[in-house]
Amino acid sequence: ANAGVWLATGVAGINESLAAVGIAPGWYAEGPHYLNYSLNNMVSTIWHLRNAAAVDWFDDLEPLLDLAFLLRQPDGQQPPFEEGVPT
Repeated sequence: ANAGVWLATGVAGINESLAAVGIAPGWYAEGPHYLNYSLNNMVSTIWHLRNAAAVDWFDDLEPLLDLAFLLRQPDGQQPPFEEGVPT
């Protein structure tokens, strides 16, 4: 009976969470760690999409990868891509 209220509450919670950590273009505002984490997931997904369906989104992903490499650590090392994608 209260499904609409629960749905509205859930949507409001999600929107509040996204507003706290995201900016208008959809980037995480908390820093390059989340960009790198997201890119790791996107790169592997796009890799498999290209191999499975012959759809290539790598050109679309290139600006995000360029940004990740520009966000190098102070010691000059590449940003720490998570879960085994070192470069």
